[in-house]
Amino acid sequence: ANLIADFAGRRGALVTRAEDHNVGSATIQQALASQARNACNSCAVIINRRFTGAAQMFAERNGCVAIGVTEFPDFVMGTIDL
Repeated sequence: ANLIADFAGRRGALVTRAEDHNVGSATIQQALASQARNACNSCAVIINRRFTGAAQMFAERNGCVAIGVTEFPDFVMGTIDL
């Protein structure tokens, strides 16, 4: 994870990336591994592009929040929970 955030009694592993291509499941796997390794309650991947469909489904199935270019405004406004 690029960042471990402690907030409101929770701990989150965050992976951030600036890519020139859509991001796949490997990045989601990194966030999930970091979540387990750092005893975090949640994990998220924040990118400046879109996720592949497989990555979105993988994140959803495993409880990882996938925040891409489409979801970023909602994240900034606080309507996406980590």
